[in-house]
Amino acid sequence: MSAREHWTHAAHLTVALWYLIRFPFTTTEKTRLGIQRYNHAHGIESTRNSGYPETITLFWIHLIQTDLNRVDVDDSLLKLTNQFIDRYSDPAALFEYYSRARLLSPLARST
Repeated sequence: MSAREHWTHAAHLTVALWYLIRFPFTTTEKTRLGIQRYNHAHGIESTRNSGYPETITLFWIHLIQTDLNRVDVDDSLLKLTNQFIDRYSDPAALFEYYSRARLLSPLARST
């Protein structure tokens, strides 16, 4: 299995959740840099049409943070991760908030 195949939606949610619990005040920057470093280490280039997507990253961080304010954060990380993966298993949920054209635009990818 390639690095890209391992870098699933569930893996992204897990990383975001871990950063939100561990580094609540620097989550966005740490998540952004972590994803970019992972991509770079595995030859996944960021271009106008692929690679790191800023708007998508910010969307999921905000959604997970909002939910963290409503759950028992004293639960184990494994339990929380499984809850979030079950709740947000469909990555297409963000299309309820953004049109596909806007979300996949070079502007949304970079800002």
